[in-house]
Amino acid sequence: MTVDHPGPDALTPEDDDFHAAESDHWWTETCWFSFIVPERDLMAYLYCWNRPNIACSGGGALVWDASGEAPWELPYFDYQWNLPAAHGDMRDIVWPNGVGVRCLEPLQRYAVRYEKPGRIQIDIDFRGIMDPCLSGAHIDQVGHVTGEMTLNGERSKIDCFAMRDRSWGPRSDLQGMGVRVGYCYGTASARTGFLLFTDIDETRDDMQDRYGYVIRDGKRCDLVRAERTVERIAGRPTHIRIEGEDALGRPVKILGECRNRVAFAPYPGMFCWLSLTRWELFGEVGWGENQDVWPPGSWRAHQEMTRG
Repeated sequence: MTVDHPGPDALTPEDDDFHAAESDHWWTETCWFSFIVPERDLMAYLYCWNRPNIACSGGGALVWDASGEAPWELPYFDYQWNLPAAHGDMRDIVWPNGVGVRCLEPLQRYAVRYEKPGRIQIDIDFRGIMDPCLSGAHIDQVGHVTGEMTLNGERSKIDCFAMRDRSWGPRSDLQGMGVRVGYCYGTASARTGFLLFTDIDETRDDMQDRYGYVIRDGKRCDLVRAERTVERIAGRPTHIRIEGEDALGRPVKILGECRNRVAFAPYPGMFCWLSLTRWELFGEVGWGENQDVWPPGSWRAHQEMTRG
């Protein structure tokens, strides 16, 4: 399946702000930034969501490495589900969870701040290395992230390629997310990278009804076919293999090694294994992530089946 990704003209500076909520009770708008420190096998999320129709927001910050996988084992975890709704202009806002976002250049550059005195301070600058990729009401954009983080008195310089995304639309907690999906990406430089979004069931893990792209020689090209194969230990992802073809007919083969993992529930109906991943792609080494997404009941059923 080839997905037509609208160009930058399909988005406007107003898309950096909150979108007008539709009437659905579960209308949700999200804002996500990430960064990595590869030499420490460390990754961080700054994730915010807003539900204006029920006057509620949530999200926060999490920092994880290879030392633990449960939220209470992480170097830092502060994620909320029941905060007051966010108000104002998302282009210059401090969310109720404490994450501050300021748009410095529409659709391209953002200053992101987060601080809990005595525990953590994050000060990063995200600059897009390509235009945002829009699919429906979902934006993905890879960028160059610079700045620093001080965690429990230890300072880390941030200089990496990482992903941000934005989405808006209904997300029901009562029904759960109801789908198994994979979301993975990696970037070696402004000239080399990829993103892949897959649907998963008992027989397949591919982009048939989703999308993906590669960046080669600094140019983005859609994937027309891609399959993801995941190796696991006790259900946890350890290695990833992606094979497919891009719109120019070039074969695609990408290998990933998961360097850590965290068990994360961003919403009551969604469970994720998040892993910082070292990727080998097109003769280069890149860093990024593998997200392994399950409805909670499906994870239990999978574990029972694999135990026989």
